[in-house]
Amino acid sequence: MDGLTMYFGNYQHFVHQTAWGWMIAVYLFLGGLGGAMGALSSYFYLIKKENNPVLFGLSTLLGIGFVNFGGIFLLIHMLKPWFAFFVWAHPTSWIFWGASFIMIYTITGAIWGLSLISTHINFPFSQKLKNLNPSLVDKLGYISGVMGLLTAVYTGLLLSTAPAITLWSNPGLPVLFMVSALSTATAYFMLVSPSHIAHENEKLDIALLALEIIIISAFFNYLFISSAAGKYIISKMLSSVGFMGFFVILGLLVPFLLEIYAIKKHSKSLVILASLLVLMGGFLLRFYILKFGYYTYPW
Repeated sequence: MDGLTMYFGNYQHFVHQTAWGWMIAVYLFLGGLGGAMGALSSYFYLIKKENNPVLFGLSTLLGIGFVNFGGIFLLIHMLKPWFAFFVWAHPTSWIFWGASFIMIYTITGAIWGLSLISTHINFPFSQKLKNLNPSLVDKLGYISGVMGLLTAVYTGLLLSTAPAITLWSNPGLPVLFMVSALSTATAYFMLVSPSHIAHENEKLDIALLALEIIIISAFFNYLFISSAAGKYIISKMLSSVGFMGFFVILGLLVPFLLEIYAIKKHSKSLVILASLLVLMGGFLLRFYILKFGYYTYPW
């Protein structure tokens, strides 16, 4: 037993969950990052009309790789790799829908990404991809972007289905994970893009980090007013050097301020530092959300 408190005349027990650890955090981080990379690639190429097919094609393919590589950590953690085949037997579960999003994202994103790079990089079937109807390729790109975004949202929905764990059942968790995923994806593009695209991502990430700060504040407020379990979890999180020091300060507030300063001074080195801190913060957010998962008894 990790905690005991009196709430409306009844004792409540708080028991720390130990089933989901760092491997699941890796899965959630890579799933969010990879999905958001595909979503932003579609946004910048198809909507913003940024003419860099190799960058956005390769980024989508890399994003798909991150999502599927992260899934390996989930299966290893379960110690039952064959479990993947049973996912399709439960069409009402979020894991079924998540697997569907990932599958559609993988197929449409792979075709779209390879089609984009086929005009600049030759590989065995590049000629066939060059001959695809451009309208069809664009439609696949839009589908890939939507499925990538839904993949990022799904990582939060997966946790929110655990009603006995107060922190995870917070309705703001899917939104928080989506915004965090988009922020980490913008950090990736800030690192690898030409200057004008990187600059666009800097402005976007400042807005996303500001939004993430607001959502986390609302997240804590909801926890505090919701139950004794929420108050107990907040006390644990606020007293954690790792959560407050490495995530809140180094992974959220510092890069937010660095990016504002860097955009005024046009400092590439500060942008690189801020991007790396954002990526670190994205992983730590998921790690600590799992770490501070407590079962509440009675429910």
